[in-house]
Amino acid sequence: MTRPAFIIHDLEQARAAAAVAEELGQPILLLTPVDMAAALGTLWTQELARHLRRVFPGASILVMFDCGDRAALAHEALRAGAEGVCFTGPADQTEGLAEVAAALGRTFLAHRPAALGLAGISPKRRIAAAKAWISNPEHARNVDSGGFPEKSSKH
Repeated sequence: MTRPAFIIHDLEQARAAAAVAEELGQPILLLTPVDMAAALGTLWTQELARHLRRVFPGASILVMFDCGDRAALAHEALRAGAEGVCFTGPADQTEGLAEVAAALGRTFLAHRPAALGLAGISPKRRIAAAKAWISNPEHARNVDSGGFPEKSSKH
């Protein structure tokens, strides 16, 4: 399953990406900004996911918590019920976190995906930008296998 990724800072950005996903019938990945993951908290991502699924029932959305290289934050997020985490820390910690995620039935990524950052795009242009991002197969990656490049591209 391919899921173009979006970095979202707030509800309006997430709603724009979800609306496009529903309209185009394309599954998407919503990712917290790595520098805001601890501040937002796992509960925020869980509530965001529930809200988006209520408002956009036809959209396939995976909301992930980007923990950067903070293993304790990734472990806490998984235990608290995050749908998935992205962890870019050392390989020895990655293996253990991947096992925890698998045991809990959660998605785990060891590389930050190429993602469209919606914060820098004006609200009037977000829908068009999200459509362009989703429509470009070069940006779509296979989330289920973790087949992402290590570098994130923010637009």
